[in-house]
Amino acid sequence: MPAAAPCLAIETATDRAGVALGGGERVFTCESTAGAVPSRLVYRWIEAVLATARCTLDDLGAVAFGAGPGSFTGVRVAAAVAQGLGYARGLPVWQVSSLAALAAAALRRSGMRHAVVALDARMGGLYVGEYARDVAGRLRAVRPDRLIDAQVRFEPLGGEVVAAGPGFAVAPGLLAGAAPAGGVWPALLPGAADLLAVARDEPALRTVVAPAAALPNYLRERVTR
Repeated sequence: MPAAAPCLAIETATDRAGVALGGGERVFTCESTAGAVPSRLVYRWIEAVLATARCTLDDLGAVAFGAGPGSFTGVRVAAAVAQGLGYARGLPVWQVSSLAALAAAALRRSGMRHAVVALDARMGGLYVGEYARDVAGRLRAVRPDRLIDAQVRFEPLGGEVVAAGPGFAVAPGLLAGAAPAGGVWPALLPGAADLLAVARDEPALRTVVAPAAALPNYLRERVTR
């Protein structure tokens, strides 16, 4: 994607659903914290950010979507919209973990370099990710995102961490060992701007897929909502 071409990011895996558009320093967003949103509302948000940024779909260089894990309905919406735009406009589609977006938000807000993030997976489970910035400042996955039992103690593969995400409201004692040095942020959710930042700036954490392969990453197949 040319450096000046804006990227559109769609993140609907949690109750904080939204879209973000950015190609340079300015980022334009539309979002809601009202819970699950239909695809028609996402398209309205896209129209709104494009209008605010004074550009069109023809100006886009890529579309990124939060593939989950998260709400089954939400990740399906993001994938479907990304597929539609990819097909219609011939755009590269970038698939990004919603947990990576949450980790990026936690690290930015806390100033830490290592994060453990968790979302409520329902049915006694948690979606957990562990991410850290390396010596060059690049964000990387310390280990793959996973689904674990909420009663399991999770031990980070590193030193001081920040803990973030509503999974910590479900399982306050999730982390083994001392309290996180960066604190616990149970109300933090991944936003579309966080997803956009990962998609644009962390190529190792995005997967370029054909529109037909833009699929949710459920981590499990049983639909909970």
